[in-house]
Amino acid sequence: MLIIFVDALPYLVAKKFTSLAKCSVRPLTPGYGYSVNLHAELFAGVTPDDAGYFGELLYSQRGDKLNHFWLFLAKLELRFPRPARLVRLFLNILTRRKVGYIPIAFKGLFAKKGVYPLVHPTEFQSIFDKINFSSHIADSVRAPLGAKDKIVFLSALNAVRKGQKDVFISMCDLDGMYHEYGEEHDKIDKKLDWLNDKIGLLWSEYNKFNPQEPVFLLSDHGISNAPKHVTFNYQKYTKEILAGELIVFFDSLYLAFWANNEDVRVKVLNDLSHLPGKLLLCEQRIARGLTDLRFGEHIFLLNEGYGFCPNFFGFRPLKSYHGYDPELPKSKGVIASNIDVKSEIRNLDVYEILLNS
Repeated sequence: MLIIFVDALPYLVAKKFTSLAKCSVRPLTPGYGYSVNLHAELFAGVTPDDAGYFGELLYSQRGDKLNHFWLFLAKLELRFPRPARLVRLFLNILTRRKVGYIPIAFKGLFAKKGVYPLVHPTEFQSIFDKINFSSHIADSVRAPLGAKDKIVFLSALNAVRKGQKDVFISMCDLDGMYHEYGEEHDKIDKKLDWLNDKIGLLWSEYNKFNPQEPVFLLSDHGISNAPKHVTFNYQKYTKEILAGELIVFFDSLYLAFWANNEDVRVKVLNDLSHLPGKLLLCEQRIARGLTDLRFGEHIFLLNEGYGFCPNFFGFRPLKSYHGYDPELPKSKGVIASNIDVKSEIRNLDVYEILLNS
């Protein structure tokens, strides 16, 4: 089996690839969330509830209250959020790691739990536990944006030509380039041309050695430009936050909150009703395996074309995002294969298809 995974390759783009002209090319419907969960859907068939995380950071109860020193800094940060974010940016650069932008008032409440199955072992079984692939993972390569895919393509092509039967290649540059440049940029056009060419070459070379073996092209989601940005003014809830009545977390598109006071809950819901988005309803969360309250007592999702900036995850606005409503056309990923694939398929269905091919 050959699996070619291209992070963020939209169905609406892939269906035009000449390299896939003789294949079954179908849209893939992702779940809610970002790649850390969508990879788990594709390669392990697990929902956020099954995986135990939604996003990279997971809410957990703090053991002790903030001491006087941290409480002083928390108040200072809530009062002067912009200078505080500049301090955080400086610390990010100085330490060469993501210190993040979660307010000190929420110190110790969020831990990094999200795991990418492509690069780290998981607590749940994935396709990589079932099949001993010759794996070529761009996310594990240290190289500038746009250069990682070229390295793993050559190593995967070499493995195919040496007779490896089970080969997995993951290419990640397109995702980063979409975020950086948006959908309509010369660099994106050139990248898509390169992918079209290299996917065709790798596919044909593999078929020479393994004419009866299945081949899959997969992506986890699509992409959409976001020319408009909004934010949530959590500083207006300073008193409630410091009293432990409200906890908020929001990243590029999603806002989750936990309220221990019904009046506070109503106020937050009212504020969110004025933003361009929607609360995920109970039935939507059940259908997508997103019921764990550690993911948020309430979860709000922005409309397509919008992003939160500033937020608790990144410093600057990006040109495009993924993670909008899964049913939107631009949210669809792709599955293409030399075997027939049904027309309506979810990320969650892919794991079983791979196992049974």
